[in-house]
Amino acid sequence: MSLSLSVPNSDEQRRKVLIDLTQQALSDSSRLISSLGQSEIKFKLDSISRLIKSDLNTVFHENESNMVAVSQRLEGSNSGHILFMLPEPSALVLIKKLLNERNLLKEMTEMEEESLTEVGNIIINNCLRYFVKVFHESISGLIPTLSRGHYEKLVDTLINDASDKDIYLVKINVAIGIYSFNGYILWLGHLCQVHTGPSLPYSSSVVQD
Repeated sequence: MSLSLSVPNSDEQRRKVLIDLTQQALSDSSRLISSLGQSEIKFKLDSISRLIKSDLNTVFHENESNMVAVSQRLEGSNSGHILFMLPEPSALVLIKKLLNERNLLKEMTEMEEESLTEVGNIIINNCLRYFVKVFHESISGLIPTLSRGHYEKLVDTLINDASDKDIYLVKINVAIGIYSFNGYILWLGHLCQVHTGPSLPYSSSVVQD
């Protein structure tokens, strides 16, 4: 399947481009993370939507309020954040299966936290790598950090001004072993602001797993 798109004046064009980029980034992340761990893991795109912070309470299920997030600050002509976020119970399952941990502790060890941060870092870096190729924007990022809390608190901590209140929310399906659950990638501010000028030509092939 191929796409021939203009980037990125309209929201619909930008959403289609983001679908393409995310599919490729998730495919690459699945292969790399599986090769580093003890179990095969697959990340697949479910949906992408643009919303504002107050809409988040309509997105997450009741059992998804407490999250573990790996976040990175983005610096460039437009600033913002990108997050890889999982419900806390799902994050625990993911990392224990990936590391083939057999202990039944309901809290992550320091090593498991470091491994989950690396998982998030791989996904974020792959998203940014494809983003830079298409949007031709120079981006620098701080070291990714892991944090826990209610999703509203996590987002509030990162949103500092009115321009950051727009969010692109990417819902993904995470499958590892017999387990399957939702994960999320959030672009805060940055992607909603880039390239408000003339459109750029873009064509790409969508990766199908």
